[in-house]
Amino acid sequence: MGLEDIFGKEIKGARQLGEYYWNLANGYGLDYTSGGGYFSVLANKRLSEDSDDRKMDTPPWPGIKIHSPLSVEMYNVLESDDFIQMLKNREIDGIKVYLYSDDDVKHKEVTIYISLGSMPNLRKLLDILKKNGIDIQPGLSYYYNQGYRMAFLNRIPIDSRTGVFVRYSTDFTGKMNISDIKNIKDRMMSNIDTRDIKNYINQVIMIDDYITDKYRSKIDDRVWRAAADISTPRILAVPRDWLLRNQNNLDEILIYSSASLKDFYYKLWKSVDPKELRRYYPTIYTFIKLGEIDETTVVAYPNIIISHNWVDKKLEAYDIFRAKRVEYDLSKEDDLERISDHPEDDLCKFLTYGTISEDKKCPNNK
Repeated sequence: MGLEDIFGKEIKGARQLGEYYWNLANGYGLDYTSGGGYFSVLANKRLSEDSDDRKMDTPPWPGIKIHSPLSVEMYNVLESDDFIQMLKNREIDGIKVYLYSDDDVKHKEVTIYISLGSMPNLRKLLDILKKNGIDIQPGLSYYYNQGYRMAFLNRIPIDSRTGVFVRYSTDFTGKMNISDIKNIKDRMMSNIDTRDIKNYINQVIMIDDYITDKYRSKIDDRVWRAAADISTPRILAVPRDWLLRNQNNLDEILIYSSASLKDFYYKLWKSVDPKELRRYYPTIYTFIKLGEIDETTVVAYPNIIISHNWVDKKLEAYDIFRAKRVEYDLSKEDDLERISDHPEDDLCKFLTYGTISEDKKCPNNK
């Protein structure tokens, strides 16, 4: 079933969309790839190079992905002069469009990639979506704990009528090489006694399990993709006050969460049937940080909570947009100010206006 079958006569010439973008890419030096019923156009040359399947040790490409069914509105976006000009100018990183109707990808037949470097252009992109009939009103879902409201990051609808939603991505390429986490593993490996081969193998397995348990199972973008596609694991953005209230037992909360998350990760890695994966309800805890990209752009993005030491009040986290491990001291005011106490409001403003501004109000969340 091709695009023309999805829309019938409502959109004429839908089957020419891939050919049009192929010509566009050739004419403006963009990278075009196709296969498996889709095409992609990458305007970010460095991202395109790192996406090469032959290159495995690439650094992370984090950012946000705007997903959508190929609705009439989204089709009009793809054909609009304004959107095409953004690609030509490399103001966004790229797009991916599925050419066939497939229930597994129906909710994301169109993907728009926006990395940190492209964030200042998010406002312009959101205006183009609005201009083509996509009503930008982020609809955050919540989980209540101890009287606190935590925002779900699994899938954030920005227009429920047309099915457009946003998710955070820890890496566009799925081949991330996080240098500081790799350094931790390398240091641990260097301390193994290589004279006893059996002990060496066991130690290697233990170290790999440790790294997976503490980092990979929370950071790997396959986990975040599953969270958006099948609603598990739960990814929660917690307010600052919740962190302060739970300092004494936060390490226990994280350990309990990691146990089920690790099992989920191994099954996901082995491509277990999604129906079985839905039986798991692990949780990834995050908090929202506000980052100033330029003079007019302040973004809201998650830091994944990795571990907590209740003795010295130190919180280890993974900063998604900077792709590195960071440390917060919950006893220091300066560190606390970097953590949002109203994540749902900050997320809503960011995804409505492309930046966070005190004079902007957020549409009502559902």
